[in-house]
Amino acid sequence: MIKELQIDLNEMGAVIKALPHLARPSDRIAKEVLAFVCIMLFNANADVQSSLLYYFLHTREESFFAAIRNRMHLSALAIKER
Repeated sequence: MIKELQIDLNEMGAVIKALPHLARPSDRIAKEVLAFVCIMLFNANADVQSSLLYYFLHTREESFFAAIRNRMHLSALAIKER
């Protein structure tokens, strides 16, 4: 059941369409996007992995990695402030 839903959502392009939202300043949005990607990769779904790999290898999409880097930086600052 879960795998079929993952495949259906992946075929609709849901994962790839969700990734750019990581660049938004809202922590809540970024948290939900990351949770969605985690759910889509649950049980090492090969179809979703292949889609993500293809996306990263065949597009010049650096914004995803920049967004992850910025999120990590903000998290590190938040930890230091505690």
